[in-house]
Amino acid sequence: MLLFNARTNDRGFSMFEIAIVLLIVGILAVIAVPSFISMFNKNSVNDALAKVQGILKEAQREAIRKSKTCTVTIPAEGNDKTISSSCNVTGDRTLTGINIDHEKDTDPWLITFDFKGRTNDLDNQGKLILTSANNTTSERKCLALSQGLGIIRTGNYIGINCITSRQ
Repeated sequence: MLLFNARTNDRGFSMFEIAIVLLIVGILAVIAVPSFISMFNKNSVNDALAKVQGILKEAQREAIRKSKTCTVTIPAEGNDKTISSSCNVTGDRTLTGINIDHEKDTDPWLITFDFKGRTNDLDNQGKLILTSANNTTSERKCLALSQGLGIIRTGNYIGINCITSRQ
């Protein structure tokens, strides 16, 4: 019986091999990070739009349910703003890292729903535009509120138009 006394090399990876792996990981990170940031900002804008739509629908629903007038206050332009309602049940909505813009001359924009859920005030008709505060994405969402019936539509803000699914 022959015994082989082979030497094993248990010293690990060489510096060259580690450098190559780190170089590959670095290149992949440089490619992936901008896409990840863009996706994160897009999701933030979509989440903010859902919060605004939610507080408006809640105020409209509570106005009908309680047979009273409910007002939603949308702050002036800027980021990190809180949207509140006079009769919301679930609390105010704070939009962090989101720019709010609306076409109203008033500061803030007051949206009033009557006991039938209507917006009878001509000043209530308008658009709300939401964008990411750090401007790393061109994602711009809008919310259009119609005068009269108080229909709330959401869509993409392209140029100066709010493109919603129901035109």
